[in-house]
Amino acid sequence: PAMVAEANYFLGYRNSVVKWRGPLSNLKRKMLKLRRKASMYKSILHTVKESLGIISSECPENIGRKGEVPMACLSNTIPLILEMAWTINYLDITTTLSGACKKLFYDAKVSSKEERLRRAQAVHILGTQFYLVGLQKEGNATDPSSIDEIKDRASAAFAESVKRSNED
Repeated sequence: PAMVAEANYFLGYRNSVVKWRGPLSNLKRKMLKLRRKASMYKSILHTVKESLGIISSECPENIGRKGEVPMACLSNTIPLILEMAWTINYLDITTTLSGACKKLFYDAKVSSKEERLRRAQAVHILGTQFYLVGLQKEGNATDPSSIDEIKDRASAAFAESVKRSNED
């Protein structure tokens, strides 16, 4: 709903007969941003906590010892790290969309108010359609075999990167 929130914010201040629509849309937009940031910080803390738990339970000999943690200890933390990376990526995508919408709505080359309003209405429609398609796809969850395949590929990529760093 990032595109919808940005369009509502722009339309609320410019296209509303009732003047409270703009501030209300702005409040909703700021709450969405705050919730996304909180989700990211929560994900980071969860990843660190769970990863330390996994490492301490699987490799207790490495606790308190400085240096590298063996690959076997880190391999089970990959799903947590991928989940955290997706949360950070989601925040980055929504921030980029917000900036792109702002540039689109406040383009200096467009002088007419009607053109800006049409742009905002088009972004609102586009954002709503993206959101509805996403809800439909959510019902058709990815099958477990492809999730396992993704985890296997990520583990292989991680192992390769550790191998290359050890060679250097």
